[in-house]
Amino acid sequence: MYIGSTMLPLWIAREEGYFASRGFEVELIWLQSTLSTMALIAGEADLIYGTPQETLLAMAAKSAPPLITVGSLETNSKHRLVVSPNIQSIKDLVGKSLATSRPKAADEGYARIILRRFGVDPSRVTFLSAGGQRDRMSALRARSVQGSVFNTYNSLILEELGFKRLAMLETDDFPFPPATFTTRRQTASAKRESLKAFLSAVVEGTRKQSR
Repeated sequence: MYIGSTMLPLWIAREEGYFASRGFEVELIWLQSTLSTMALIAGEADLIYGTPQETLLAMAAKSAPPLITVGSLETNSKHRLVVSPNIQSIKDLVGKSLATSRPKAADEGYARIILRRFGVDPSRVTFLSAGGQRDRMSALRARSVQGSVFNTYNSLILEELGFKRLAMLETDDFPFPPATFTTRRQTASAKRESLKAFLSAVVEGTRKQSR
């Protein structure tokens, strides 16, 4: 799993005993999405929770592993591509630089999806690793890059500073959850009741969080 605000229901479920009350113990282990996907494929984890980019890439591969997504706490992550004021369209990004947190990170994948949607080959754009969203905001403000993908909060801050929201990752026909629960098909079949109990505990944690 990854570290983020959407993790709270899992921690709440563990600390409040929602997992234990359903008769099982859950070990929460933090791994980057690439490593967690590899662990799932190798059978070293029963279930992973994180940004869906790596699992979707794995499931779309030619010899795809038998993975299945079984749930998500949200249906829309509301990611935005925010750019310098002089950028008028997606095609203006050809030959320009976009900031990412690190190579092959989820935000880079989101940017690539947006570029392709508007007919721009991502290979014609340079991706520069700049760190977290605040670091990427600093790079954009310093004109070191011409854009990056941000969440709603940071997008609004940048728009107030004069930067431009150029495109959304999500569209009506392309909902994109910020994080998903994914397991192997064999696990989903063999441990169906345990997975249902786990997700039930997470839902209870979500209700506790919203009170």
